[in-house]
Amino acid sequence: NILATYHPPDKDYGHMKVEEPPTPYNRAAISDSEDDVTQDRKGSITSVGELDPDQLAQRLEFSEADIGKDYYQDEDDDDDDEEMKEDLEDGSTEEENSDEETFKSKHTQTLKDIEMFLSELPQKSISEVLHTTSVLESPEKRGQITTDESLNGQNCAPDVLVQACQDKVQYVDFIIEHIKRSCPGFDKYAYQVAACIICQAIHTHVSISDMLQSIRAWPSHLPELPSTRLLETEITLAAGQTLTVCGHKLNQFNMDTLKPDREISPKVLHAYLELLAQKHSSKMFVIPFDVILEWRDGRFSQNIFRKVHFKTFEFLVLPIHCGAEFSEMERKSGDIVSPCWMALVADVRNRTVGMMNPRSEDKYIIAANGYMLQWRRYMQIRSVHTGEMLSSWTTKQIECSKLEKDLNSGTLLLMNVEALVNDVPPVVMTEAHVTNYLLYIAVALRDMDRETTVLCVGGPECQQLAARDADWLQCENCRTWWHQACARHSDRTQPFYCSPCQQRIAIVGGKRVLMECDDAEDEDEEELQTDNDQKETNKQGDEDHKVFQSE
Repeated sequence: NILATYHPPDKDYGHMKVEEPPTPYNRAAISDSEDDVTQDRKGSITSVGELDPDQLAQRLEFSEADIGKDYYQDEDDDDDDEEMKEDLEDGSTEEENSDEETFKSKHTQTLKDIEMFLSELPQKSISEVLHTTSVLESPEKRGQITTDESLNGQNCAPDVLVQACQDKVQYVDFIIEHIKRSCPGFDKYAYQVAACIICQAIHTHVSISDMLQSIRAWPSHLPELPSTRLLETEITLAAGQTLTVCGHKLNQFNMDTLKPDREISPKVLHAYLELLAQKHSSKMFVIPFDVILEWRDGRFSQNIFRKVHFKTFEFLVLPIHCGAEFSEMERKSGDIVSPCWMALVADVRNRTVGMMNPRSEDKYIIAANGYMLQWRRYMQIRSVHTGEMLSSWTTKQIECSKLEKDLNSGTLLLMNVEALVNDVPPVVMTEAHVTNYLLYIAVALRDMDRETTVLCVGGPECQQLAARDADWLQCENCRTWWHQACARHSDRTQPFYCSPCQQRIAIVGGKRVLMECDDAEDEDEEELQTDNDQKETNKQGDEDHKVFQSE
């Protein structure tokens, strides 16, 4: 069987000679030793004579030097070598040259945009900016101060603005030359600060009149600073005393975080945000910062505020302590070593969501993008549960000042949010305002506690301070407090909506979010559906978290 298979009589299996192209080694051996080699077929050596060690050594040496030279050398190798030599002489690569050309083109385009902006800027506006900056004292006149001192001083707002423009020196110099020709006669520092104001206005798309607020010791959109009250006095509590502000109890430890060299406490931060929300009841709704922890575990349907109508507000604000939701090991592996406060702001009317991120590093930008992805998921699930269709959102960049000191991130967040609800661009608030703003927060918290936390807004007949033992109701939507008699709401089993919120809910076409089931069967079906939704949510949350971690 073997012979019949491999060597049948009418076939020559196993005896065929395959014509193969000669290899470099075959060719070299054939050309050098035709006397000793018998060539049965082209390029194939079938038998050799007696092996000479010296001759073999010569052949090996020849092979190492020359074999393969004609086979593996490309025709364009010489040209490539010349190009490589030229690149090495220039000290740059093709990729670096491309990046340099891109940078030059962007730089040229930016200068053209600045020149066009300056040509369209009225002479009166330039003169107004210069007259405002001309009264400022330069650092040389005030005496040299360090960066840390300048960030906490009261008269250093222009210096902070100049420091923020250090990476735009070429553009600032270009603007200085232009305004010098337009309005001569001012000192060097006035031109420098004015150029920085114009440069920041162009970069952040903010009007020059708004940017002028950034060099003031105290911005005009805030109430007058109570300079007669001292920070140390306001943050000092009596033994065992606590402040109750908007449902948050603040002790001495929390109040001590309002010192300039401390990072603000999450309790103080959230209490003041709630205070702002009560002052601007239809403007802003604050989502607790610990919602991020639930999102990380995939529990997007746990805290969806069923009783609140988001459409009745202009902004939804979620403070985020970026990096604090991760363990120390996870932060180090993700390059976010020090947590930083930032705010997610959703514009309900325009259906846009953005981050007020005070850090410019890529790792914080990636984290901010991850939070916005989680927000979309959260709002999609909430829309299903509440029927308030707010599932579609587009991202928007919100310009704000950048940080120099990590400890100031919480205070800068509060300044940015308060500017936003006052219709002022957040970028006008800088770290130069931190010290005064901490006193402003402390005074507001103490005064709110002295006024027994809440003030009935029932109407003109009830504008009086409330007693602590009064019978109170809190609106489920705007969270303002009412006397039960003023609210005229006797059924405690039903959610209470104040009359202004009822009107706004009717305008936006809202409906009761909590629907009571009349029979147990409907309740069981709803619970079963909720459990199924929760499983799907957890699964999707895990996938989103894996994507976020990989990014």
